[in-house]
Amino acid sequence: MVHNLLINYKDIDLETWKEFAAGWNAILYRLRACKDYSEEFIRSIQNASNAPPPDDRYVQEKSLFGFFMNGLSAIESACYALYAIGALINLSAFPFSTEKEKKKICPTIVYRLFKKAYPTASITVTLKNLFGDQKESINADSRFIRWESFRNKLAHRISPPRHIFSGGENDGKALWLGINLDENTTHAYYDWLILTVNRLIQNIRQFVEDKVRVSK
Repeated sequence: MVHNLLINYKDIDLETWKEFAAGWNAILYRLRACKDYSEEFIRSIQNASNAPPPDDRYVQEKSLFGFFMNGLSAIESACYALYAIGALINLSAFPFSTEKEKKKICPTIVYRLFKKAYPTASITVTLKNLFGDQKESINADSRFIRWESFRNKLAHRISPPRHIFSGGENDGKALWLGINLDENTTHAYYDWLILTVNRLIQNIRQFVEDKVRVSK
């Protein structure tokens, strides 16, 4: 739907349209990869427990890394595609000509520019609720904050140790970055991700429909 609405912009600014399309397509690939890694992790936990031998531990760590990396990438890809849409519709508000400008694009930048250019749009409200707004004392979604923290630690800093309990009321539990590792570990995060990305997509579509209708 969004592709179809923006197809005429392909002839106006092909390079920016390609960036939009690449970001938009990435959402599906990242979500599918996230789901695959979640299922791989669950199978490993079920078969090898949360305190597995080295080879199974590797599979679980790989799965968790892939899960959190791809999950956050789905959100960031949606934001990148949204920024490109902004550039297609209103280039003066969304500079997109150089590689340096593209490298600066991140969710908070996208929100900041949409707040300035389209303060009452539903997509702007969604971005504010997700990423927060320091000036208005609006806190970011706690699940997004945690997901971003996991991704940053995994990508840039550590392979987390596990705190495995033996005895007592927590016997058999294993904590990893403060969360319990079991076959339900990725479920709640994945459910939140799907709801969040769907909300972004719905609001992006509404924004595009409104702007394309106005331009006609």
